[in-house]
Amino acid sequence: MEKATNSLKSFAVTGPESTGKSTLAAGLAEHYSTIYLPEFARGYLTENGPEYSYETVVFIAEQQLLKQRELFAKGISPCFFDTDLLVCRIWLEFVFGKCPAHIIHESINPVFTHTFLMNIDLPWQDDPLREHPAQRKELFDMYYRVLDQSEREFSIISGSGNERLENAIVKIEELLKIN
Repeated sequence: MEKATNSLKSFAVTGPESTGKSTLAAGLAEHYSTIYLPEFARGYLTENGPEYSYETVVFIAEQQLLKQRELFAKGISPCFFDTDLLVCRIWLEFVFGKCPAHIIHESINPVFTHTFLMNIDLPWQDDPLREHPAQRKELFDMYYRVLDQSEREFSIISGSGNERLENAIVKIEELLKIN
């Protein structure tokens, strides 16, 4: 995929488990009267069970990328993405200690106008698909390090209640004025 262009505004929401990614992506899509791409992994694991292997996560990553490309091809702007390949990359590296080169490459590819890294300042919410409440800081640091070393533009989104949504909207409005 190519670098994000000025004509298509796209925003990825990424970060550790239980940080409000889905809520923010849905809220932004509603605010801007547009659509968002849900996280493929959640639907897949809900349907097929929470157990997964390295190969399963690679499959999920490839499906997330396919769905992402399909949405980009529609030319909808702005558009929002509830997670991206960075989530799969971090999960593969954290759980299995390795990640395929093509997923690493795509995870740092600056295809989005901007990426929102969700802070870990929200309380943990139990969910059958979530596993690592005690490692959220470690995971956040992994996301931050990868984004900081990539060419992707990003900002950290913090706050409780509607603050996250309001903070993201302020950033989007700044970016839309610049471009």
